Amino acid sequence: LLISLNMINDNILVSIEDNGVGREKAAEIRRESGIERKSRGMMITSERLEILNQYTNETYTVNVIDLVDQAGNPTGTKVEILIHANVS
Repeated sequence: LLISLNMINDNILVSIEDNGVGREKAAEIRRESGIERKSRGMMITSERLEILNQYTNETYTVNVIDLVDQAGNPTGTKVEILIHANVS
């Protein structure tokens, strides 16, 4: 697991990267194992950022990137969250 924080202008880019099997394979494993529960973490994060966007003049975003090697095989997942830094 790699977590990084970077300043980009007046924003903080939070990047979380793992080297797991990827989202597609993970969903397949859950289906095959009979696990029915759906993860709510990304939905909750997106909803919170949407609320911030409604009440501020800033833009908050979350992007999920499926990582692949040169052959197109999954090599993990990267999540990037861009939040405004209140630097005055």
